[in-house]
Amino acid sequence: MLFPLLLVLCLALWAYQENNLTKEASERSVELKGRIEHNGVVLKYLQDEWAFLNRPDRLKELVKIHYEKLNLSAVTHSKFRPASSIPLRTDSVARLDADSGLLLAAPRIALLEE
Repeated sequence: MLFPLLLVLCLALWAYQENNLTKEASERSVELKGRIEHNGVVLKYLQDEWAFLNRPDRLKELVKIHYEKLNLSAVTHSKFRPASSIPLRTDSVARLDADSGLLLAAPRIALLEE
């Protein structure tokens, strides 16, 4: 008689705890959805502001104003260097990607000897 009563009490306690965990998870889900929605609005605002600040007419005006101070010049093909002239980090292993022709650098991994 005592064992079934203890079993019912244990199951009731377990069900109560699971109910509370479910409520907490549901409240957390609602909170996260609200934060996601808010961050989406903020992101849209920042994207609009970035687009406004990068209008070509505004950038041209800024170039005219700051041309002498910044010593700006036009970008031409002669300004670029080949990838082979770029110094590589000493802690990386360099390899040339055959498909794209890009010079790739990967961190050097020390292998442990067993």
